[in-house]
Amino acid sequence: MHPDGVASGTGLRRVDWVRLIVDHDRLRAEAVGVGFRVPAACPIPLSVAANLIATGTPHVTRSDRHVDAGR
Repeated sequence: MHPDGVASGTGLRRVDWVRLIVDHDRLRAEAVGVGFRVPAACPIPLSVAANLIATGTPHVTRSDRHVDAGR
């Protein structure tokens, strides 16, 4: 679990994971978890995302670029 100060900077009651999105050479982040009793995703600053990841929150990176996994 995260320190309350880090999770409270997201606008969510609980953060389950962080999504990093690379979109046309721009990086943005979202916190995914529970808002007011329902699943929610909220945009967050990269600094908050970095703090969540550093405290052990799972994360995934999505990119709009094609990746050839076979090579």
